[in-house]
Amino acid sequence: MRYAARTFRENPAFTCVAILTLALGIGATTTIFSLLYTTVLYPVPYSNAERLIIPEPTNTSPQGSVNGMPWSYPKFQDARSMTRSFESFAAFAAVAANLTDAGEPERVQGEYVSTTYFTLLEIQSLLGRAFFDDEDKTPNSPAITVISERLWRRKFASDPTIIGRIVRINRVPLTIIGVAPGFFRGETGAAELWFPMSMAPTLANVPASLTRRFSHWHYAAARLKSGVTVEQANDDLKDAFRRMEEANPSNPPGEANPYFMSGRITPLLDAKVDPTVRRSLVVLLGGVGFVLLITCLNLSNPY
Repeated sequence: MRYAARTFRENPAFTCVAILTLALGIGATTTIFSLLYTTVLYPVPYSNAERLIIPEPTNTSPQGSVNGMPWSYPKFQDARSMTRSFESFAAFAAVAANLTDAGEPERVQGEYVSTTYFTLLEIQSLLGRAFFDDEDKTPNSPAITVISERLWRRKFASDPTIIGRIVRINRVPLTIIGVAPGFFRGETGAAELWFPMSMAPTLANVPASLTRRFSHWHYAAARLKSGVTVEQANDDLKDAFRRMEEANPSNPPGEANPYFMSGRITPLLDAKVDPTVRRSLVVLLGGVGFVLLITCLNLSNPY
């Protein structure tokens, strides 16, 4: 250590170059590894994430282009009942809501969700409970909500007796039944409140939002049954759409510009980050790691 210190004092220019080179090498490697960690090694905070998928309707135009699209609630219900590949199937949609009866009124982000949502993602409540599976069967009932830990601490001062308190969302009184853990922001990425899908007609003031077959406004996620592959689930969903289209055609007979409804499956991990981007990050990490190695070897023998 004394010898190194004397060398650095005698060669200030070399010392500055060595420190800057190592700082750049370590900084670049750390930055790329951080990106790799969040996109490849730990992209979602859910257990058994490899079995989570995003099912979506597709619209195939006469020109052959296939486009993903949101779900309508009747089609979501049909797909959930017609498919056999999924252990759980849940709907979700982003919503901005006005929160009152909790200090100053505030505009907060939330999600409408089917009541299997928290079970599907295996999210355990910090306080209270999540929704029961049958709590979205009756439109506009029950009037309940789950809040995030961030909202609980910010607006309710971490009140341990928060369960059972009534707040108003868009002037509608709702009972708080649970607090979600802090890491969970929902699949939309910014949610602090969750409402049963059955409350959408009242909170959004759109009475037919759950009954219009061709009103596509929400998304879905599902968990594959053990042993079921993505390819098998994809075929299962396509078959369900074929039967749905036979029963309720999306295109009236004789329509001038027909399109064709079907479905497709995307693994959740691929939906979060494109596989090509993932591979590029792995290659980039190898590159900057190799540069750091060369830097260390060069600095270890400067003469």
